[in-house]
Amino acid sequence: MRSSSDEPSALGSVKRSLYSDLLHVFLKERETLRKAGWVVSDPESPAWWDDLQSPHEIAIAAVLVQLNSWEKVKEAVVYLRERGLADLRALSGLSVERIDSLISGINFHKSKAERLKRLAELYLEKGDELFKQYETLRSIKGVGEETARAIMLFAGNVMTVPPSDYLSRVLSRVLGVKLTKEEASKDVLRALGSLFELKLFYAGITTVGKLFCKPRPRCEKCIIRAYCKYADEALRVGGEAAASVAGGQSS
Repeated sequence: MRSSSDEPSALGSVKRSLYSDLLHVFLKERETLRKAGWVVSDPESPAWWDDLQSPHEIAIAAVLVQLNSWEKVKEAVVYLRERGLADLRALSGLSVERIDSLISGINFHKSKAERLKRLAELYLEKGDELFKQYETLRSIKGVGEETARAIMLFAGNVMTVPPSDYLSRVLSRVLGVKLTKEEASKDVLRALGSLFELKLFYAGITTVGKLFCKPRPRCEKCIIRAYCKYADEALRVGGEAAASVAGGQSS
């Protein structure tokens, strides 16, 4: 696999048609995306995140999901919603200790409670603009670039791409070019031209990474195998067993 440094832009020579093809697959496979927690929706709808109901819920979930399963996070958000607390204005009036007690089923709930409290305080200062402000979001202890950009894309409707391991792994294999998370993020942003495309592409690639393109890949079952250089080579050599061995890691 070539390094991304071998070419000026890792995706520079890749035709727009590849992305159109992948987007078409993701639309066709929207039920597969649903299994991974993504709901194909209107461009500015919060429902992309497993039918969450507001930008506040997306921001809360984005903070909670680090080192937690999505199932636990969704349960916590619904629990807050049922009590009228899945809203940053409401959370701002609670103590860290109270927030902690409300999310006690979440791993590292004490530190997550502190982050939510700070997020809520910043929301009182910034309002909905908070969801668009990268530096402000990053100022919260424990909120990294991926979390900040996920909030910006899905809660703030900003044209950005969260850099993630899924994005790096899947695109590196599809293109046969080794990409870092940051390179993959920037190249996707250059290639796609609308908010809907960015959300669908990110949701689709994340679904592929979660369900198929694992460290030990399941190429034979993957929904985008027809467009993937790695899958083509692995399956040509010896089917799914060869593809699994080619991964070099256990899942």
